[in-house]
Amino acid sequence: MRAFILSVAIVLMVASNVVAQLWAVQVIDTTTGGMGSGTVIAVHDQVQDGWRYGIVATASHVTESTSGIQIVFENGRSSSKCSVIERDRQNDIALVRCLVPENVRAVAISDVPAVEGDTISYVGRGRRKFTGDVSCLAFDDEIWADVVFVPGDSGGSVLLNGKLIGVISGGLRWAPNEPRRTYPGRSNNTQPLRILYDRAMKSKAWIGNQTQSSKSIKFKDYEAGDLDYDGLQLVVFSASWCNPCKNLKAELRRQSDKLAEYRLDRIVVVDVDVHSKLAKEWQVRMYPTTFITKKGQREARVAGASANDIMNILAKIGSQDD
Repeated sequence: MRAFILSVAIVLMVASNVVAQLWAVQVIDTTTGGMGSGTVIAVHDQVQDGWRYGIVATASHVTESTSGIQIVFENGRSSSKCSVIERDRQNDIALVRCLVPENVRAVAISDVPAVEGDTISYVGRGRRKFTGDVSCLAFDDEIWADVVFVPGDSGGSVLLNGKLIGVISGGLRWAPNEPRRTYPGRSNNTQPLRILYDRAMKSKAWIGNQTQSSKSIKFKDYEAGDLDYDGLQLVVFSASWCNPCKNLKAELRRQSDKLAEYRLDRIVVVDVDVHSKLAKEWQVRMYPTTFITKKGQREARVAGASANDIMNILAKIGSQDD
């Protein structure tokens, strides 16, 4: 009985942690191609069609454009046509208004700044979690810590006792060779983030029809039966170690608006290391290889990491339906 209770407690703890981490998002500037991380810091109470208005904090240098920002959540859903409502270039912070899935909660902003000797937590690219100690360079608006950032960490969460004190900015030194990284780590401290947040709350510019969303293209890992799906879908054969595969998936997320216009329902990702037999059956010999399927039938095959080739074929399929 004791073992059963312990197992249930562990499951609940893990489930709770997963829910709690849903505020960590990917931020894409579809105009410039900039990519980084972000944190949901506000959500509105009203839910419509499973979405709520919200605000994401990220780094200003990730979102050089004012509009055309895309927010990708951990459950694969995305909010497109988002826009920057507050910006502080000096402290490298931007607040982006968007639509947030109803199960995503916001992280509270700390009233207490980090000081020398504090151990703070970071959540960067792909929810990469790590910790570091604040150095003697700790000010009201800026802190430095003994951490190493990698591309994609920019804009991610900087946490003190579970509350947000800033967003990841970058580092003093840049190592251009693989693995690329910057160190020591720099971020803003609580004060400038709090100023932008309070200003956004006061203006209420993030609530209402100023934020638009497009149809959300769902990304999902392959499961049995997915290949018989009746709607229009992409089936992407890829590997976790394959950089062109990662680039293709990032580009498909970036082009979510355009994909929605082609009446695409979802994107199914097949890990060839896990489903090697399926890859062999479909005669996949290079990665990534993408199939366009409809009503369980293969409409087209695209080898390589060109999202444009995929969209050109989708456009032809759509014109045939019209």
